[in-house]
Amino acid sequence: MDATAGNPTSQLDFTPDFNHVLSIVKWNCLGFLFIDFLIPFVVSSEIQANMVSLGFVVSFGTIGHVMGSPLAGYMADRLSKRKLVLAGAFGRGIAYFIMYLVIALQTSLGASSALAGLMVAEFVLGFMVSFFWVPINAIIADKSAKQCRASAFGK
Repeated sequence: MDATAGNPTSQLDFTPDFNHVLSIVKWNCLGFLFIDFLIPFVVSSEIQANMVSLGFVVSFGTIGHVMGSPLAGYMADRLSKRKLVLAGAFGRGIAYFIMYLVIALQTSLGASSALAGLMVAEFVLGFMVSFFWVPINAIIADKSAKQCRASAFGK
């Protein structure tokens, strides 16, 4: 197949720095994998809260993402997408730090304060993840040819 027929490995289908963008995504998602499995364990085993409390903790991340995505989209259209990705990655780091701090101090905080701290951290994580994913998806779309966009997003 030639480059115009949609061969996803062709040099004409992606910009030269496309693989670098994908490596940024890979390294940024690494922290999420740890948090995703750690939060249910901490809420149920360490804080000994019920599953309704776990649902509230996780839903605060979704609420933050829903609130942050329109703002991130608006800003991605008007500001540097790379700077927004950097801000989102930095904000995610802050949210992870808050989570780990709450987990480390959960015995001295008490169950209700630890749950509140995890809810705040999840909200910050959800809000700031918007500033990572919205502009990075736009960057990936910009760096791939129109006929190869589905393969650029992993389909």
